[in-house]
Amino acid sequence: MIKLLCVIGDVYPPQTGGDQAVFNALRLLQNNVDLHIFILSNKNLEFTLSKYKKVLPKSKFGYFNPSKRDKYETVFQISLRLKEFILRTLHLQKEAQNRELNLSINLERNANLYAAINQYIYENKIDIVQFEFGYSLFWAEGIIEPVKKVFIQHEIQYVVNKQRLPKNANRMEIMHWGIEKNRELAMMNSYDAVITLSDSDKNRLIKDGVSAPIYASFAKTQLRESQQINYEMLKNIDLAFVGPESHIPNRHGLQWFLNNVWEKILIQHPNTTLHIIGTWKQSTISNWTQTYKNICFEGFVDNLISAIQKKIMIVPILEGSGIRMKILEAANNGVPFVSCTVGAEGLGFKDGENCFITDDPIIFAERINELLNNHKKLQRFSNAAYQHVKQKFSDEAFIASRMHCYNDVYNLRK
Repeated sequence: MIKLLCVIGDVYPPQTGGDQAVFNALRLLQNNVDLHIFILSNKNLEFTLSKYKKVLPKSKFGYFNPSKRDKYETVFQISLRLKEFILRTLHLQKEAQNRELNLSINLERNANLYAAINQYIYENKIDIVQFEFGYSLFWAEGIIEPVKKVFIQHEIQYVVNKQRLPKNANRMEIMHWGIEKNRELAMMNSYDAVITLSDSDKNRLIKDGVSAPIYASFAKTQLRESQQINYEMLKNIDLAFVGPESHIPNRHGLQWFLNNVWEKILIQHPNTTLHIIGTWKQSTISNWTQTYKNICFEGFVDNLISAIQKKIMIVPILEGSGIRMKILEAANNGVPFVSCTVGAEGLGFKDGENCFITDDPIIFAERINELLNNHKKLQRFSNAAYQHVKQKFSDEAFIASRMHCYNDVYNLRK
Protein backbone atom coordinates (compact mmCIF):
# COMPACT_ATOMS: atom_id res chain seq x y z
CA MET A 1 0.00 0.00 0.00
CA ILE A 2 1.28 3.48 -0.89
CA LYS A 3 2.65 5.46 2.05
CA LEU A 4 1.33 8.99 1.59
CA LEU A 5 2.45 11.86 3.81
CA CYS A 6 0.16 14.92 3.78
CA VAL A 7 1.70 18.09 5.22
CA ILE A 8 -1.12 20.33 6.38
CA GLY A 9 -1.98 23.22 8.66
CA ASP A 10 -4.45 22.73 11.49
CA VAL A 11 -7.64 22.14 9.47
CA TYR A 12 -9.83 20.46 12.10
CA PRO A 13 -12.43 21.48 12.96
CA PRO A 14 -12.75 23.12 9.52
CA GLN A 15 -12.86 26.92 9.61
CA THR A 16 -12.87 27.58 5.85
CA GLY A 17 -13.91 25.92 2.60
CA GLY A 18 -10.28 24.95 2.04
CA ASP A 19 -10.14 23.28 5.46
CA GLN A 20 -13.28 21.32 4.61
CA ALA A 21 -11.81 20.13 1.32
CA VAL A 22 -8.60 18.95 2.99
CA PHE A 23 -10.32 17.21 5.89
CA ASN A 24 -12.93 15.47 3.72
CA ALA A 25 -10.14 14.19 1.46
CA LEU A 26 -8.15 12.80 4.41
CA ARG A 27 -11.26 11.11 5.77
CA LEU A 28 -11.60 9.09 2.56
CA LEU A 29 -7.91 8.59 1.77
CA GLN A 30 -7.20 6.85 5.08
CA ASN A 31 -9.14 3.86 3.75
CA ASN A 32 -7.16 3.63 0.50
CA VAL A 33 -3.54 4.47 1.35
CA ASP A 34 -1.22 4.14 4.32
CA LEU A 35 -1.97 7.71 5.36
CA HIS A 36 0.47 9.79 7.38
CA ILE A 37 -0.48 13.35 8.36
CA PHE A 38 2.14 15.90 9.35
CA ILE A 39 0.38 18.75 11.18
CA LEU A 40 1.70 22.30 11.51
CA SER A 41 0.10 23.89 14.56
CA ASN A 42 0.92 26.43 17.26
CA LYS A 43 -1.44 24.65 19.63
CA ASN A 44 -0.59 22.13 22.30
CA LEU A 45 0.88 18.91 20.88
CA GLU A 46 -1.23 16.48 22.90
CA PHE A 47 -4.43 18.42 22.26
CA THR A 48 -3.82 18.67 18.52
CA LEU A 49 -2.95 15.02 18.00
CA SER A 50 -5.75 13.72 20.21
CA LYS A 51 -8.49 15.50 18.25
CA TYR A 52 -7.15 14.19 14.92
CA LYS A 53 -6.83 10.63 16.15
CA LYS A 54 -10.50 10.65 17.10
CA VAL A 55 -11.73 11.64 13.63
CA LEU A 56 -9.01 9.94 11.52
CA PRO A 57 -8.38 6.70 13.46
CA LYS A 58 -6.67 4.86 10.59
CA SER A 59 -4.01 7.53 10.10
CA LYS A 60 -0.57 8.12 11.62
CA PHE A 61 0.63 11.54 12.71
CA GLY A 62 3.61 13.85 12.92
CA TYR A 63 3.70 17.37 14.36
CA PHE A 64 5.63 20.62 14.03
CA ASN A 65 5.18 23.99 15.73
CA PRO A 66 6.00 26.63 13.07
CA SER A 67 6.15 29.48 15.60
CA LYS A 68 9.45 28.20 17.00
CA ARG A 69 12.24 29.62 14.84
CA ASP A 70 15.99 29.67 15.14
CA LYS A 71 18.03 32.87 14.68
CA TYR A 72 18.57 32.23 10.96
CA GLU A 73 14.86 31.89 10.35
CA THR A 74 14.24 35.07 12.31
CA VAL A 75 16.67 36.97 10.06
CA PHE A 76 14.95 35.53 6.98
CA GLN A 77 11.52 36.58 8.26
CA ILE A 78 12.77 40.12 8.86
CA SER A 79 14.03 40.26 5.27
CA LEU A 80 10.61 39.17 4.02
CA ARG A 81 8.90 41.90 6.04
CA LEU A 82 11.38 44.42 4.61
CA LYS A 83 10.59 43.31 1.06
CA GLU A 84 6.88 43.59 1.85
CA PHE A 85 7.37 47.17 3.07
CA ILE A 86 9.37 48.14 -0.03
CA LEU A 87 6.78 46.66 -2.40
CA ARG A 88 3.98 48.45 -0.60
CA THR A 89 5.91 51.72 -0.63
CA LEU A 90 6.50 51.43 -4.37
CA HIS A 91 2.82 50.53 -4.92
CA LEU A 92 3.87 47.27 -6.54
CA GLN A 93 1.60 45.37 -4.22
CA LYS A 94 -1.57 47.16 -3.20
CA GLU A 95 -2.50 44.68 -0.50
CA ALA A 96 0.85 43.40 0.69
CA GLN A 97 -0.51 42.74 4.15
CA ASN A 98 -2.30 39.70 2.74
CA ARG A 99 0.34 37.03 2.40
CA GLU A 100 -1.52 35.06 -0.24
CA LEU A 101 -1.06 37.84 -2.79
CA ASN A 102 2.66 37.36 -3.25
CA LEU A 103 4.43 34.04 -3.42
CA SER A 104 7.80 35.52 -2.61
CA ILE A 105 6.34 37.00 0.58
CA ASN A 106 4.45 33.95 1.83
CA LEU A 107 7.48 31.74 1.25
CA GLU A 108 8.87 30.69 4.64
CA ARG A 109 12.06 28.68 4.34
CA ASN A 110 12.15 27.12 7.77
CA ALA A 111 15.20 24.90 8.16
CA ASN A 112 13.72 23.25 11.23
CA LEU A 113 10.53 22.44 9.33
CA TYR A 114 12.49 20.84 6.49
CA ALA A 115 14.52 18.79 8.94
CA ALA A 116 11.40 17.58 10.75
CA ILE A 117 9.61 16.57 7.53
CA ASN A 118 12.67 14.83 6.09
CA GLN A 119 13.23 12.95 9.32
CA TYR A 120 9.61 11.76 9.33
CA ILE A 121 9.91 10.69 5.69
CA TYR A 122 13.09 8.73 6.40
CA GLU A 123 11.86 7.04 9.59
CA ASN A 124 8.52 6.00 8.08
CA LYS A 125 9.76 5.12 4.56
CA ILE A 126 7.27 7.49 2.92
CA ASP A 127 6.64 7.03 -0.82
CA ILE A 128 4.88 10.33 -1.61
CA VAL A 129 4.80 13.65 0.24
CA GLN A 130 1.93 16.01 -0.54
CA PHE A 131 1.66 19.77 0.01
CA GLU A 132 -1.35 22.01 -0.61
CA PHE A 133 -2.22 25.71 -0.70
CA GLY A 134 0.01 28.47 -1.99
CA TYR A 135 1.87 29.05 1.27
CA SER A 136 3.54 25.61 1.03
CA LEU A 137 4.33 25.58 -2.70
CA PHE A 138 8.02 26.31 -2.16
CA TRP A 139 8.49 23.81 0.65
CA ALA A 140 9.27 21.10 -1.88
CA GLU A 141 12.70 22.75 -2.23
CA GLY A 142 13.67 21.37 1.17
CA ILE A 143 12.57 17.78 0.59
CA ILE A 144 15.32 15.24 -0.03
CA GLU A 145 15.00 12.67 -2.81
CA PRO A 146 13.99 9.95 -3.57
CA VAL A 147 10.52 10.61 -2.11
CA LYS A 148 8.07 11.83 -4.76
CA LYS A 149 6.31 15.17 -4.36
CA VAL A 150 2.71 16.12 -5.17
CA PHE A 151 1.18 19.59 -4.94
CA ILE A 152 -2.57 20.23 -4.57
CA GLN A 153 -3.31 23.51 -6.38
CA HIS A 154 -6.34 24.98 -4.60
CA GLU A 155 -6.04 28.42 -6.18
CA ILE A 156 -3.56 29.58 -8.84
CA GLN A 157 -2.03 32.70 -7.37
CA TYR A 158 -0.89 34.35 -10.59
CA VAL A 159 -4.44 34.10 -11.93
CA VAL A 160 -5.79 35.82 -8.82
CA ASN A 161 -3.06 38.46 -8.91
CA LYS A 162 -3.76 39.28 -12.56
CA GLN A 163 -7.45 39.72 -11.80
CA ARG A 164 -6.47 42.20 -9.09
CA LEU A 165 -4.16 44.27 -11.28
CA PRO A 166 -5.68 47.74 -11.73
CA LYS A 167 -6.91 48.57 -15.22
CA ASN A 168 -4.30 51.28 -15.42
CA ALA A 169 -1.47 49.09 -14.10
CA ASN A 170 1.93 50.54 -14.91
CA ARG A 171 4.83 48.71 -16.51
CA MET A 172 6.51 47.93 -13.18
CA GLU A 173 3.33 46.38 -11.76
CA ILE A 174 2.87 44.22 -14.85
CA MET A 175 6.53 43.19 -14.84
CA HIS A 176 6.36 42.26 -11.16
CA TRP A 177 3.25 40.16 -11.80
CA GLY A 178 5.03 38.37 -14.67
CA ILE A 179 8.04 37.55 -12.50
CA GLU A 180 5.85 36.07 -9.77
CA LYS A 181 3.88 34.08 -12.35
CA ASN A 182 7.07 32.56 -13.76
CA ARG A 183 8.30 31.66 -10.27
CA GLU A 184 5.03 29.94 -9.45
CA LEU A 185 5.05 27.97 -12.72
CA ALA A 186 8.71 26.99 -12.25
CA MET A 187 8.05 25.74 -8.74
CA MET A 188 5.10 23.62 -9.87
CA ASN A 189 7.41 22.06 -12.45
CA SER A 190 9.67 20.86 -9.63
CA TYR A 191 6.92 18.50 -8.43
CA ASP A 192 6.37 14.99 -9.72
CA ALA A 193 2.66 15.77 -10.12
CA VAL A 194 0.23 18.65 -9.64
CA ILE A 195 -3.42 18.09 -8.74
CA THR A 196 -5.93 20.81 -9.61
CA LEU A 197 -9.50 20.94 -8.34
CA SER A 198 -11.03 21.47 -11.79
CA ASP A 199 -10.40 20.69 -15.44
CA SER A 200 -10.37 24.41 -16.23
CA ASP A 201 -7.42 25.00 -13.87
CA LYS A 202 -5.66 21.94 -15.29
CA ASN A 203 -6.04 23.23 -18.84
CA ARG A 204 -4.88 26.71 -17.81
CA LEU A 205 -1.68 25.36 -16.24
CA ILE A 206 -0.90 23.22 -19.29
CA LYS A 207 -1.43 26.22 -21.55
CA ASP A 208 0.80 28.41 -19.36
CA GLY A 209 3.71 26.01 -19.35
CA VAL A 210 3.48 23.53 -16.48
CA SER A 211 5.25 20.43 -17.78
CA ALA A 212 4.80 18.28 -14.67
CA PRO A 213 1.96 15.75 -14.96
CA ILE A 214 -1.32 17.42 -13.99
CA TYR A 215 -4.39 15.62 -12.69
CA ALA A 216 -7.83 17.08 -12.07
CA SER A 217 -9.44 15.83 -8.85
CA PHE A 218 -12.33 17.77 -7.36
CA ALA A 219 -12.51 19.04 -3.78
CA LYS A 220 -14.59 16.72 -1.64
CA THR A 221 -17.69 17.56 0.28
CA GLN A 222 -19.16 15.01 2.68
CA LEU A 223 -22.28 13.79 0.91
CA ARG A 224 -25.42 13.65 3.00
CA GLU A 225 -28.82 12.20 2.54
CA SER A 226 -30.91 15.04 1.19
CA GLN A 227 -32.35 17.21 3.94
CA GLN A 228 -34.73 18.89 1.55
CA ILE A 229 -36.54 22.02 2.63
CA ASN A 230 -39.96 22.64 1.14
CA TYR A 231 -39.36 26.13 -0.24
CA GLU A 232 -42.88 26.30 -1.62
CA MET A 233 -44.22 26.35 1.94
CA LEU A 234 -41.94 29.11 3.22
CA LYS A 235 -43.29 32.64 3.54
CA ASN A 236 -40.11 34.65 4.13
CA ILE A 237 -36.75 33.70 2.65
CA ASP A 238 -33.49 35.46 3.45
CA LEU A 239 -30.11 35.45 1.71
CA ALA A 240 -26.82 34.03 3.01
CA PHE A 241 -23.18 34.68 2.20
CA VAL A 242 -20.53 32.30 3.53
CA GLY A 243 -16.86 33.15 3.88
CA PRO A 244 -14.34 34.96 6.11
CA GLU A 245 -13.04 38.44 5.41
CA SER A 246 -9.44 37.17 5.48
CA HIS A 247 -9.92 35.64 2.02
CA ILE A 248 -9.77 38.73 -0.18
CA PRO A 249 -12.14 37.46 -2.95
CA ASN A 250 -14.83 37.24 -0.25
CA ARG A 251 -14.44 40.87 0.79
CA HIS A 252 -14.20 42.16 -2.77
CA GLY A 253 -17.16 40.08 -3.95
CA LEU A 254 -19.44 40.91 -1.04
CA GLN A 255 -18.70 44.62 -1.31
CA TRP A 256 -19.48 44.47 -5.04
CA PHE A 257 -22.80 42.84 -4.17
CA LEU A 258 -23.67 45.39 -1.48
CA ASN A 259 -22.74 48.35 -3.68
CA ASN A 260 -24.35 47.18 -6.92
CA VAL A 261 -27.03 44.57 -6.21
CA TRP A 262 -28.42 44.72 -2.69
CA GLU A 263 -30.45 47.92 -2.98
CA LYS A 264 -32.21 46.59 -6.10
CA ILE A 265 -33.38 43.59 -4.09
CA LEU A 266 -34.55 45.64 -1.11
CA ILE A 267 -36.73 47.81 -3.36
CA GLN A 268 -38.89 44.78 -4.16
CA HIS A 269 -38.31 42.85 -0.91
CA PRO A 270 -37.68 45.38 1.90
CA ASN A 271 -37.95 42.78 4.67
CA THR A 272 -35.26 40.49 3.29
CA THR A 273 -32.07 40.12 5.38
CA LEU A 274 -28.59 39.18 4.21
CA HIS A 275 -26.85 36.90 6.72
CA ILE A 276 -23.04 37.07 6.49
CA ILE A 277 -21.50 33.91 7.93
CA GLY A 278 -17.81 33.78 8.81
CA THR A 279 -15.25 35.77 10.76
CA TRP A 280 -15.06 39.48 9.86
CA LYS A 281 -13.20 42.33 11.52
CA GLN A 282 -15.18 44.42 13.97
CA SER A 283 -14.26 47.60 12.07
CA THR A 284 -15.82 46.17 8.90
CA ILE A 285 -18.91 45.04 10.77
CA SER A 286 -19.43 48.48 12.32
CA ASN A 287 -18.81 50.31 9.05
CA TRP A 288 -20.99 48.12 6.85
CA THR A 289 -23.93 47.81 9.24
CA GLN A 290 -24.08 51.61 9.30
CA THR A 291 -23.78 51.84 5.51
CA TYR A 292 -26.05 49.05 4.28
CA LYS A 293 -29.57 48.11 5.36
CA ASN A 294 -30.74 44.67 6.49
CA ILE A 295 -27.37 42.93 6.85
CA CYS A 296 -26.52 40.72 9.80
CA PHE A 297 -23.03 39.40 10.63
CA GLU A 298 -23.41 35.95 12.18
CA GLY A 299 -19.70 35.28 12.79
CA PHE A 300 -18.32 31.76 12.75
CA VAL A 301 -21.08 29.18 13.21
CA ASP A 302 -20.70 25.65 14.54
CA ASN A 303 -23.48 24.29 12.32
CA LEU A 304 -23.21 25.75 8.83
CA ILE A 305 -26.06 23.63 7.47
CA SER A 306 -28.68 25.01 9.83
CA ALA A 307 -27.35 28.53 9.21
CA ILE A 308 -27.89 28.39 5.44
CA GLN A 309 -31.01 26.25 5.15
CA LYS A 310 -34.25 28.01 4.22
CA LYS A 311 -32.18 30.70 2.53
CA ILE A 312 -30.77 31.54 -0.90
CA MET A 313 -26.99 31.51 -0.97
CA ILE A 314 -25.23 34.25 -2.92
CA VAL A 315 -21.73 33.66 -4.33
CA PRO A 316 -20.64 37.04 -5.77
CA ILE A 317 -17.05 35.92 -6.29
CA LEU A 318 -15.38 37.84 -9.12
CA GLU A 319 -11.77 36.69 -8.79
CA GLY A 320 -9.78 33.55 -8.06
CA SER A 321 -9.39 30.03 -9.37
CA GLY A 322 -10.03 26.59 -7.91
CA ILE A 323 -13.56 25.79 -6.77
CA ARG A 324 -15.93 27.09 -4.11
CA MET A 325 -16.65 24.63 -1.34
CA LYS A 326 -19.50 26.90 -0.22
CA ILE A 327 -21.39 26.04 -3.42
CA LEU A 328 -20.86 22.31 -2.97
CA GLU A 329 -22.00 22.53 0.66
CA ALA A 330 -25.08 24.52 -0.31
CA ALA A 331 -26.10 22.21 -3.16
CA ASN A 332 -25.31 19.15 -1.04
CA ASN A 333 -27.97 20.36 1.40
CA GLY A 334 -30.55 21.50 -1.12
CA VAL A 335 -29.84 25.23 -0.72
CA PRO A 336 -30.41 27.19 -3.98
CA PHE A 337 -27.72 29.66 -5.02
CA VAL A 338 -26.97 32.55 -7.36
CA SER A 339 -23.33 32.96 -8.37
CA CYS A 340 -20.94 34.94 -10.53
CA THR A 341 -19.06 33.02 -13.25
CA VAL A 342 -15.80 32.71 -11.32
CA GLY A 343 -17.63 31.50 -8.22
CA ALA A 344 -19.24 28.59 -10.05
CA GLU A 345 -16.27 27.79 -12.31
CA GLY A 346 -15.22 24.16 -12.54
CA LEU A 347 -18.28 22.69 -10.82
CA GLY A 348 -20.46 21.89 -13.81
CA PHE A 349 -23.57 23.76 -12.70
CA LYS A 350 -25.65 25.28 -15.50
CA ASP A 351 -27.31 28.66 -15.49
CA GLY A 352 -31.09 28.35 -15.47
CA GLU A 353 -30.99 24.59 -14.96
CA ASN A 354 -29.88 24.11 -11.36
CA CYS A 355 -28.86 27.66 -10.36
CA PHE A 356 -28.44 31.17 -11.74
CA ILE A 357 -25.01 32.38 -12.91
CA THR A 358 -24.32 35.95 -14.01
CA ASP A 359 -21.70 38.70 -13.69
CA ASP A 360 -24.10 41.55 -14.45
CA PRO A 361 -25.24 43.26 -11.22
CA ILE A 362 -28.63 44.19 -12.68
CA ILE A 363 -29.30 40.62 -13.82
CA PHE A 364 -27.93 39.28 -10.51
CA ALA A 365 -30.57 41.31 -8.66
CA GLU A 366 -33.28 40.28 -11.12
CA ARG A 367 -32.46 36.59 -10.65
CA ILE A 368 -32.65 36.82 -6.86
CA ASN A 369 -35.91 38.75 -7.05
CA GLU A 370 -37.25 36.10 -9.42
CA LEU A 371 -36.43 33.35 -6.92
CA LEU A 372 -37.92 35.30 -4.02
CA ASN A 373 -41.11 35.68 -6.07
CA ASN A 374 -41.19 32.14 -7.44
CA HIS A 375 -40.84 29.50 -4.74
CA LYS A 376 -41.58 26.70 -7.20
CA LYS A 377 -38.43 27.58 -9.11
CA LEU A 378 -36.55 27.74 -5.80
CA GLN A 379 -37.68 24.19 -5.09
CA ARG A 380 -36.66 23.04 -8.56
CA PHE A 381 -33.18 24.52 -8.18
CA SER A 382 -32.88 22.97 -4.73
CA ASN A 383 -33.64 19.49 -6.04
CA ALA A 384 -31.58 19.80 -9.22
CA ALA A 385 -28.46 21.16 -7.50
CA TYR A 386 -28.55 18.36 -4.92
CA GLN A 387 -28.83 15.71 -7.65
CA HIS A 388 -25.90 17.26 -9.53
CA VAL A 389 -23.60 17.04 -6.49
CA LYS A 390 -24.73 13.52 -5.66
CA GLN A 391 -23.97 12.28 -9.19
CA LYS A 392 -20.79 14.21 -10.02
CA PHE A 393 -19.01 14.44 -6.66
CA SER A 394 -19.35 10.94 -5.20
CA ASP A 395 -16.83 9.36 -2.84
CA GLU A 396 -16.02 6.70 -5.43
CA ALA A 397 -15.24 9.25 -8.15
CA PHE A 398 -13.01 11.22 -5.79
CA ILE A 399 -10.96 8.19 -4.73
CA ALA A 400 -10.60 7.02 -8.32
CA SER A 401 -9.23 10.40 -9.42
CA ARG A 402 -6.77 10.70 -6.52
CA MET A 403 -5.54 7.12 -6.72
CA HIS A 404 -4.94 7.53 -10.46
CA CYS A 405 -2.43 10.25 -9.61
CA TYR A 406 -0.84 8.49 -6.65
CA ASN A 407 -0.40 5.22 -8.53
CA ASP A 408 1.25 6.98 -11.46
CA VAL A 409 3.62 8.87 -9.17
CA TYR A 410 4.40 5.77 -7.10
CA ASN A 411 5.34 3.86 -10.23
CA LEU A 412 8.00 6.50 -10.95
CA ARG A 413 9.97 5.11 -8.01
CA LYS A 414 10.39 1.72 -9.62
